Amino acid sequence: MKEFVVSQQVKTEKELEALKKFLLVNQLPAENIKLENSLLLTYYNADDVLVGSGGLEFYGDKALLRSLAVSPELRSQQHGKQIVEDLLQHARMAGIKEVYLLTETAFSFSKIRIH
Repeated sequence: MKEFVVSQQVKTEKELEALKKFLLVNQLPAENIKLENSLLLTYYNADDVLVGSGGLEFYGDKALLRSLAVSPELRSQQHGKQIVEDLLQHARMAGIKEVYLLTETAFSFSKIRIH
């Protein structure tokens, strides 16, 4: 099993463009993703290849979980769950009270608790 080696927060337009390409390859929307009022995390393997992502869009004390993706070769290994846990930890530290998820495919993530 390959594992994530490092995660980093997307802070530059160049990093954002790399994330958008990753999302499109993984058949997720990328056109409206932005740095403002967001926390975007990317995950890399030992070869410095982008293999996972997730983000939060902030709306006051609420957030939308979005852009959760894992490379096909790493799926079904609990990496998506780890990304969500990382994002929820950031949400707690930011004082977020509720996190929402809109999805048509990730049914196992339909119930998210932030406590």
